Amino acid sequence: MARKAIGLLVIGFALGIGISFMVIRFSGYSQTQPNAIMEDESALSAEPVDTSYTFTTHGIKVTLLNSAKLTKGEFQAFKEGFDYQVDEVLNLTEDTLPLRKELKFDIIRDYSLFSPRILNFDEELMADEQFYYFQIVSNIFEQDENTRGRLTAVGLTGYLSMSLWGRPVHEEYSSYIDFEQTPSMVELLDPYEFSANYLVTFPEDDFDNELSAETETKTSSFTSYLIDTYGIKKYMQIYGVADLKTAITKTYQKTPETLEKQWLKSLKEQKSLGV
Repeated sequence: MARKAIGLLVIGFALGIGISFMVIRFSGYSQTQPNAIMEDESALSAEPVDTSYTFTTHGIKVTLLNSAKLTKGEFQAFKEGFDYQVDEVLNLTEDTLPLRKELKFDIIRDYSLFSPRILNFDEELMADEQFYYFQIVSNIFEQDENTRGRLTAVGLTGYLSMSLWGRPVHEEYSSYIDFEQTPSMVELLDPYEFSANYLVTFPEDDFDNELSAETETKTSSFTSYLIDTYGIKKYMQIYGVADLKTAITKTYQKTPETLEKQWLKSLKEQKSLGV
């Protein structure tokens, strides 16, 4: 996850809309009582900075370490945004998996410190739906530690972040079909193969970054096809499983090879229709 901050900084149109929406929400803007809210925020911001903050959301005790030295006002804005994102994730996944009892994160502004267990708080990334969803999806559900942040989390993140904007997620991979650089989806189900293609080893290497972006889009596309075709509850049955090939065959009663062919056929049909 360390290298994902770089890609997330250039996300584009969808997050452009998201930033406009979330900055308004995070800042506590109100058309009815702007002066009162500005005074409240000013008072909160003037409070001493704590070394950590703790709150509860959906029964999960969340401890946020405060390396970024957020004021209480900034923390309150962060908490509201975090609660909102957890609500969205649980609604879209239909409360299908048990939740962890406790979470601990750090809040940082230094991009060199990114890791799968660190939440970033930065004014420019406050509305980064993709980043928030990855952190939430990767950590709130009870699952095998070895699967956290792997293919299913990346795929579900892409599905959730795009679904909120009403965009057809799995069609987005169509532009790659004739220029694929990644292995087949079946090969990517192997956690080592997925990591080798998804994680950026050399951040300044264009090919490495392109391969990562394509792997992310491909994974999100295949995931959204499974969810749109067979439902979110089936997908969540395989979400926390380490052996995805076996889990997919058992859950969908079809081999991963068959499902990949169906997905690609669907993409090609959409592409031929100009979708």
